[in-house]
Amino acid sequence: MISIRNKTFESDENAQVVLSRLDWKVEKADRLVNPFSNSTVDTSRPWVGKIDKNKREFEIIQTAPHFSPRILDRNFFQLYIQGQITEHGQKSGIILKFRLGLNTFMLFIFIYLFPLLTTFLDSKTDNGNWKGLALSFIVPILFTLLLIVQLNRTENKLIDLFEV
Repeated sequence: MISIRNKTFESDENAQVVLSRLDWKVEKADRLVNPFSNSTVDTSRPWVGKIDKNKREFEIIQTAPHFSPRILDRNFFQLYIQGQITEHGQKSGIILKFRLGLNTFMLFIFIYLFPLLTTFLDSKTDNGNWKGLALSFIVPILFTLLLIVQLNRTENKLIDLFEV
């Protein structure tokens, strides 16, 4: 999937300390999301993911237990965070890439195609119904705003996680 946001943070701690902090908060799992139930491993930790300490790379997702829908935690969409920790002397850099899950990516494609299809079909009939056409643009705008809110909230959680 493509990155929808890239962020870089500077930490005053070395890379090993940042990796150990990640170790405490992330439940390690081979598969991040169950494809059938759209849930993660059921754990008390706030993140589920894979950590490669040798390459200093990780991929994490916020916890979404089986019986607790994401929307109750105000996580509307699947956001994968891929990161890399670089070392700059006594300091370290944290490079993050935010990516959409496959289901969310497909949802956004269909949501953005809907107004285009509506506009095309409305131009063929030429009935002058601009209210319906305007309403078809509300759903993509609403979903985009929800995605921006979730990206900002997740970014703030990551700032707290890495204490930068």
